[in-house]
Amino acid sequence: GEGVWIINITALDYAGNKNWTARIIIIDLTPPSIVLYPEDGSTMHLANVTISWNVSDALSGVETISLYVDGESILSTSTNGTMNILLVDGEHEISIKCIDRAGNVAKKTNVVVVDAPPELLVYGIHNNSYVNTQYLYIEWELFNGEAKKSTIIVDGEEYQGVQNISLFLQEGRHEIIVMVTDTDGYTIVKEYVINIDITPPSLCILYPSNGTIINTTTIVLTLEYSDNTYVRDVVVCTNGNTIHVENNTVTVDLLDGENMIMITAFDAAGNVNTTCIRVIVDMIA
Repeated sequence: GEGVWIINITALDYAGNKNWTARIIIIDLTPPSIVLYPEDGSTMHLANVTISWNVSDALSGVETISLYVDGESILSTSTNGTMNILLVDGEHEISIKCIDRAGNVAKKTNVVVVDAPPELLVYGIHNNSYVNTQYLYIEWELFNGEAKKSTIIVDGEEYQGVQNISLFLQEGRHEIIVMVTDTDGYTIVKEYVINIDITPPSLCILYPSNGTIINTTTIVLTLEYSDNTYVRDVVVCTNGNTIHVENNTVTVDLLDGENMIMITAFDAAGNVNTTCIRVIVDMIA
């Protein structure tokens, strides 16, 4: 029957010598259990639909999980999870197919109805983001609807009836608005703040100076760094070790002899500044 079985095998020769081994065998005749959302018969009032699944198998365990929407394969995984998918108005089949390690197959299909307003998708920018280029290409798409009127506003300047735009922006903060009205008169507005930063962070090693000779294998670095936005991370690398700096000082372990210390500062936009120093440890009196 089903379950976990332990088989003990013992060999005995005529001289009375004995050897044995054991094997675990799992007999699993039951398909996995599937919980799938949205529930069957649900009506969704957003085109951006959240799908979640929870699959379990008590004996052999889950091998593969496959997600299908309207018969199209969307995802293959081995873990439970959640994902979002855009669906147009109408009826849709959402299915999960699962195979356990014993080869048992389970499938669950939920039928949902989408009755939702259009979804405005904007590409090329993210709200409250920092970018290290002055060139931006913005494009929009109206999902689940037909656009009648559109406006892109950049720092107060309007661009009417365009679906995409190329911009060259100066360093600093910029406000971008994308506004689209569909054929039913429904208007969607999305607002973005973009920070242009093409300047690397400043970085200075106050102590030690390059070529410093010390007689201990530990040294405290004193750093000074800043940025016109903010410094996201400062990393010290030496002798294969990496240390993330939390303030203006950091303790570094060195080896006897010559040590190369590399310090790198990263700002919010991804600009980088790197500097290196050489420190010599001489432990011989």
